[in-house]
Amino acid sequence: LRLSAKPNGDWRKEVLAFLYRLRDGGTLTDWNQVAFLFRSVKGDKAVSLANYLEGNGIPVYSPRSNQFMDREEIRLMIGALIFLFPQFPDVRKWADDAHLDIWDYYDQRCFNPFVSELRKPEHARMLAWAKKLAKRHMSLGKNTDYAFAGLFYEMLQFPLFSHYLTEEAMKGVDKGRAARNLAAFSSLLTKFEYLHFVNVLNPEYLDRNLQNLFNQFFRFLGDGGINEYEDDYEYAPSGCVSFLTIHQSKGLEFPVVVVGSMEATPRKQHTELDEILEQNYLSRPPFEPLEQTKFFDFRRLYYTAFSRAQNLLVLACQEKEGRGATPTKYFRDLFSSLPSWREPAFRPEAIPFELVREINLKREYSFTSHITLFETCAEQYRFFKELEFAPVRVGAMMFGTLVHQTIEDIHKAVLRGEEHKVTPEQIDTWFSVNYAMLSKKDRVYLAPQTQEAARKQVRRYVEREGGDWGRLREAEVEISLVKNDYILKGSVDLIRGENDTVEVVDFKTEKKPDLEKERERMKQYRRQLEVYAHLVEERTGQKVSKMHLYYTGESDGNPYVSFTKDHGSIKKTIAAFDDIVSRIETGDYSMPSRPAKICPECDMHHYCDQKSWKYRNEGN
Repeated sequence: LRLSAKPNGDWRKEVLAFLYRLRDGGTLTDWNQVAFLFRSVKGDKAVSLANYLEGNGIPVYSPRSNQFMDREEIRLMIGALIFLFPQFPDVRKWADDAHLDIWDYYDQRCFNPFVSELRKPEHARMLAWAKKLAKRHMSLGKNTDYAFAGLFYEMLQFPLFSHYLTEEAMKGVDKGRAARNLAAFSSLLTKFEYLHFVNVLNPEYLDRNLQNLFNQFFRFLGDGGINEYEDDYEYAPSGCVSFLTIHQSKGLEFPVVVVGSMEATPRKQHTELDEILEQNYLSRPPFEPLEQTKFFDFRRLYYTAFSRAQNLLVLACQEKEGRGATPTKYFRDLFSSLPSWREPAFRPEAIPFELVREINLKREYSFTSHITLFETCAEQYRFFKELEFAPVRVGAMMFGTLVHQTIEDIHKAVLRGEEHKVTPEQIDTWFSVNYAMLSKKDRVYLAPQTQEAARKQVRRYVEREGGDWGRLREAEVEISLVKNDYILKGSVDLIRGENDTVEVVDFKTEKKPDLEKERERMKQYRRQLEVYAHLVEERTGQKVSKMHLYYTGESDGNPYVSFTKDHGSIKKTIAAFDDIVSRIETGDYSMPSRPAKICPECDMHHYCDQKSWKYRNEGN
């Protein structure tokens, strides 16, 4: 079909009318059956059409259209940060006549809308909070105990932002786009703080930090474009029409495909280097002469676009005459030969539109990264795993990682048949290299006495186990098992054994606890080992006879806590695992109560303190 508007018309209105004709007069049952394909979804025409459709009740899924900085939640958050630092309009200038285009965006599209919202009675509490902080920042005299990301998380408690984060908002047709954009914004802030060594607000460096954040970091990100959330497990979300690039659509099919970019012409793709190679180094004539390649590429590109349609292909454009005529000569004859969608012969009710095919991709889950976190706090899981907010309060894990990695180096040397290399000198070398890499990566440093304590744990392990290296089978084993609804993953520190049975060992870099007082923790560790045992047996066929915890911090007594494998107990653990995965995949993050012990140290505690909780009944 042909879908267009004359030069004095508005093709967006034609598109809107066409879509509602499909839905109201045909067999189209979900907007996700329609896809729009463009050479670029960042162009003015594609972005204008997307905004127009959304403004008229048709949600658009277009994560690569470079609209991140235009989204309301992002503009309000940037406006809020500017409000909290009243000195910004002055410190952003490096000269009296200095000006950056993005300052207009900050002032008109971020700051002014935020101030307008702040004046509303329902935001009085946020206004009082923001004015107090702005006054403090204007004449900051000493270091704060927070930086920009900390302010971001504190602002999520107020309704202006918290309404984007509710479970109800997540169930909307846009799949919680605003919440995911705020999560991406948290990652940007923590990345900025990492790159610029900002841990707290320091009065000596605050002006420079503001200049770097707004004049450089946000400006460069805005110029380069920021993609929004894409769900790899659902390429065409229900309830939305999709906007994709033609390249992005490769391998996909849609019942209705609307191809834009009728103004396109073939573009030269080759470089001077390609010409040199063809003229001087090819031993046979080229399959496609370089001067013709752009035409072949053009045809291949639009062949891809046209072949994405299962039931209906539509060519659409805003017609234009004269210079820059649309459609171009490459489409004109085809375009004019097509019947218009407004002709009586077009009867969408006679077209049996297919449903969008589901992608059968399974998500991966592990005991420590997913199940333990969910059981500890489902709300924390929702924010930091599902939505992917970037935490500010990252616990210090350097010590444990350092010990683990050095012990891994020892095991791998033994497994390579290089047991003779496991000497005190080589252990020190491995330890030093690991520490240098970790400290550089995480910018966390251990005091000399703490480093020595970690080194002693490694040496003590070698002294205790060095005579029994022959039982090692594998170290740091990544194992996955495909189940009916998901993929179960685990990372086993050590597998050792003899003959037809093996034992699973997990290292803990702490002192062996009181087993009676830490009964609940021991129960959780046992469940973790049972998951590992299940993975080893199902994936490798080896029988697990025992499961061990090894406490490298135990200096005097037996460092082991051992468990006998119990098939019945393992079966219950895996069943509980299945149940939690089911809750995650159905979006059930309800909890019987808030976990009081971890709340104070969680970045989201300001939000949670103001949330209207609906607690889960224990029997559910």
